[in-house]
Amino acid sequence: MDNAINSSRTPQSKRLWLLPGLGAGLVVLLLSLVFSIMLGAAEITPATVMDSLFAYDNTQFDHLVIRTVRLPRVVAGVFVGASLAVAGAIMQGLTRNPLASPGILGINAGAAFAVVLAVFI
Repeated sequence: MDNAINSSRTPQSKRLWLLPGLGAGLVVLLLSLVFSIMLGAAEITPATVMDSLFAYDNTQFDHLVIRTVRLPRVVAGVFVGASLAVAGAIMQGLTRNPLASPGILGINAGAAFAVVLAVFI
């Protein structure tokens, strides 16, 4: 009887950590986005990044670099990462295996076949 009571409390305790965990993950994501926009050949400060996002001035070179080069690259990286995460979650759900990999479904063999086919054609 005690096991049934304890097992019913487990999902609620996991839910309590869900919101702070998601909030911390969002903060880390936003900080990494700002840092990835800052890093590059031209030195750009965090204030310049914020100015280019919220008070854009097309006469400043740094704002042009951020808006035309760095920001699209960062946004594309976020979308690619999210897509890979969703694909992994779907694969784990379909196979009911938390350690699922593309090799289980033969994706590696199909990719190798496509590479060989592309080389010979």
